[in-house]
Amino acid sequence: MSEKFYKKSVSERREIIKKRFGQEVVDKLNGLSVEKASNITENVIGVGSLPIGVVRNLVLNNKKYEAVPMMIEEPSVIAGANKACKLSLPQGFEAWRIGNEMIGEISLKVKDSREAKKKLEEADVAINTMGKGAAARLEKYGGGWIGYFVENYTTSRGEYVVVKFLVDVGNAMGANAINTIAEGMAPLLENITDGKAVLRILSNFSVYRKVGVRAEFKIDEKEREQFLDAFEPSKYDLYRTVTNNKGFMNGVDAVALATGQDWRAIEAAINTYAIVNGNKPIAEFYEGENGVVGYVEVPLAAGIVGGATKVLPHAQASLEMLEVKKAEELAMIMAAIGLANNFAATYALATTGIQEGHMKLHSRTLAISLGATEEEADKIVEMAKPPISMTTVKEMLEKIRKG
Repeated sequence: MSEKFYKKSVSERREIIKKRFGQEVVDKLNGLSVEKASNITENVIGVGSLPIGVVRNLVLNNKKYEAVPMMIEEPSVIAGANKACKLSLPQGFEAWRIGNEMIGEISLKVKDSREAKKKLEEADVAINTMGKGAAARLEKYGGGWIGYFVENYTTSRGEYVVVKFLVDVGNAMGANAINTIAEGMAPLLENITDGKAVLRILSNFSVYRKVGVRAEFKIDEKEREQFLDAFEPSKYDLYRTVTNNKGFMNGVDAVALATGQDWRAIEAAINTYAIVNGNKPIAEFYEGENGVVGYVEVPLAAGIVGGATKVLPHAQASLEMLEVKKAEELAMIMAAIGLANNFAATYALATTGIQEGHMKLHSRTLAISLGATEEEADKIVEMAKPPISMTTVKEMLEKIRKG
């Protein structure tokens, strides 16, 4: 791809994607029709859309990704990810998987939770046999039943036991498979406990399906100290922690949206994980030999088969551009882009300030809203200086048109 990709027109960028990945991929990026949308959800009256851009400099586990799709409307996020990925070169990002199991829960209301828990633990042969049978279809994809454990508690509404079972879901996100298994096993557990199953569902707290990512971003000593000073408050100030973590999720969510993932589940899992760990930053940054090292481990359930990946054209195109073969690879990419965006946001805050680059890109959005052509918008971005507002952009557009 061109070294000046970001300076090219949209049509020129699409032509580059076409030459590398094919016309079908470009066509799919045009989005979803209203007719198809009406088959996906209820009461459809239209189709919304968000821009899809790409990160070009990601190297992950020694593999170069030519176009990592990000679906997001916020200026600076894609530019920030590109810059951070470039600063990580030549080594790039190192990533690893920590488990691939999703959790299903069958909650039963019982008369005596301690006795029910004992019965469930003693019935391990029957429960595991049924579980293996229920998850058998996943075995051909490298997955299957792992096992279960039991918890009990007493509430104001009575006593409960919860059977939490683990299933390796292979390359799927796993919600449908887990929910089907939970519903199928509930009658057996009711018979064992003489209780009533009140919940049979997947847990989105995917702590048995985590990924880890590490990278060193090459910056000079002065910038490194500025960065670490700016990052430090996020460890102690909850208000800063939340905004810092939003910077990480900017990247994760954008790739998740582009590839048809359940980004609400991903958000819930990662933010809960941060809370459980003491309301700390999702990612850690510390001094490295040549700059700043970023490190993160997060629960991240991704899927490349089934679900929205099969019905959303842009998701199909995104996965084809990534050329991923396993769900864990996609999860690693998402976490790597999250780490890149977290670094990029903090780096901007520590050095030039967040508004300089952000508002220049925002000037493009304002220009387009005023009816500027793509060429005029490019000129406005080059001309833009703070403060940037609808009025100042309008004045620049008028100046351009007057010659």
